[in-house]
Parts: sequence; C-alpha cells; structure tokens
Amino acid sequence: MADYTARVAPFINKTFYVTSQAGSYPDGTYHSGLDISTGTGTRGSNLYSICNGTIIQKAYNAGGYGNYIIIKDNNSNYAFLFAHMADPALKNVGDTISLGEQFGVEGATGNVTGLHTHIEMQDYVKNNNKWIMNPNDSSLWGSVYLPATDYMGFPNQLGISVIYDGTPIPPTPTPIKKQHKFPWVLYAKKIRNKPYFNNL
Repeated sequence: MADYTARVAPFINKTFYVTSQAGSYPDGTYHSGLDISTGTGTRGSNLYSICNGTIIQKAYNAGGYGNYIIIKDNNSNYAFLFAHMADPALKNVGDTISLGEQFGVEGATGNVTGLHTHIEMQDYVKNNNKWIMNPNDSSLWGSVYLPATDYMGFPNQLGISVIYDGTPIPPTPTPIKKQHKFPWVLYAKKIRNKPYFNNL
C-alpha cells in the first residue's frame, strides 16, 4: 500500500516513488524539478496527462532531458515538462490533450542514472506565455520553477510512495476570510481599545 494518494499524477494505478525532491537532489544540490519512478530498467510505465491541455514543446535533448514534452494546462496558468521518456511523445506541438490521456512512456533517455520521469512546473502565464528553459539557475526556484507536488497533491518528500487511481480529486478550496457586514463596527471596536477612549 502506498504512503499517499495523489490528487492527480502521470501514472495511473501504478505505485511510484519520489526519487528526488522538487528543488533539491538527495545530496542537497539544486534540482529544477521532481523525479518519480515506478521501478528499474530503461522502459517503464505509461505516462498520462495530469491536465486538460495543449502541447507547447516536444523535442529530444541528449545532454539533459532526453525525450521530453511540455503541456500547458488549459484551466490554469501552469505548464508542465515531462522528461526522459523512452520514446518521442505521442503528441505533437499544437495538439490538445485530455486529463488521463497517454502521451508517452517512462524511460531513461538523456542524462539519467536510471528509470524515472522528471517533472518541472512553471507559471507559464506569469512568464509571458513562454517556457523558461534554464534548469540550472537556482535563483529561479520558487519564482519560475515551482514544486509540481503541490499541484499533484502529495508531499515534496524523498522516498515516499504514491498512487493515483485515475479519478481527479478537486483541490482543497482556499478558505475565504469572512468580511464583516458593517465595517464601521470593526472601526468602533478598534477605537474603543485606544487608551484615550477609555479616559472619556
């Protein structure tokens, strides 16, 4: 049994493990994304889209990402890069993709030490609708590069096991601060606590 159930994830009904946290490698050096893996070898499990989106990049990078794809979420500002796929992505630039639709297979292409999927997350809209390809600049962490674990709904913690059953779980809504119906009441309370008010 997995440690956590994801809100959404690129593996469906397959337990995966966090092999490197988002933001830092196990040795403490900077890591622009999150590494998750389902096992060993050079060809792993199918990869499925974690959003309803559009393909904005697809390429092969021998010195780093290997076969990778970038998907822009149609319902938020975010875009996601998935790297080290076993084969070129099943989708092309400009194609739409649905949540849960397969786009590739987990692999070990590019600069890797084993089978895994590297996931990066950026606020694409904030970045003027472009993907900023600079994964070695640690100053971009937290502003450009963001922890994809927050979006997928499990802790950014090395070594944990996670599973996702294919049913997207809505994110927990952010509590809305209750506005007082009569703002002047708050003002009066604030004034009443002033020392000079008590001397009247």
